[in-house]
Amino acid sequence: MKKHVFVIICLFLTILGVQGQNYYTSGQDIVGNGFVYKCREKLNMEIYNANNVLTDAEQTRKNGSPIVYNVPLNARPRKVQHEPYIYITLVNIFNSTLSAYDKDIVRPDFMGVIMYINSDTGKVMEVKFLFNPSKNGFVHIAPEKYFAIEQKIKQRMSFIVTAEGKTLNFNMYTMPVRGKDLE
Repeated sequence: MKKHVFVIICLFLTILGVQGQNYYTSGQDIVGNGFVYKCREKLNMEIYNANNVLTDAEQTRKNGSPIVYNVPLNARPRKVQHEPYIYITLVNIFNSTLSAYDKDIVRPDFMGVIMYINSDTGKVMEVKFLFNPSKNGFVHIAPEKYFAIEQKIKQRMSFIVTAEGKTLNFNMYTMPVRGKDLE
């Protein structure tokens, strides 16, 4: 009987340890099978592929001039358009990659997905993930799953670049992913 109680307690503690694992620490490089992710904390935790070149690049016009708008943010011209199915596609990518357990962990939370878009083709070139590192279930998702999500986003998602967007060296588009939208 004591042996059974001991085994049950050990299993319980193991399950708690796995659930509480935070994979991401600021300044850390995460090396996986075919990828290296960088982690840095600014206002949120940012994780992105170490091969990204646009993560810290300055967005400019293709002719090198700076982007200047003398109007409020909500009055600025759109650089990319997206069809209504874009969010559904992003949610489907998360649904197909995350396990039921992962989805339960992230259900009350949300994260941002920043996509760096080619100004000529509208294809997603790079992806960065943002989330609150202290109170967010997305910190418990394994890096391999973010890498798989990144690859699927690059394969399946594209945008319509507007005339304004075509004048830029690249475009960015941020979408939230709400855990409650995952099935």
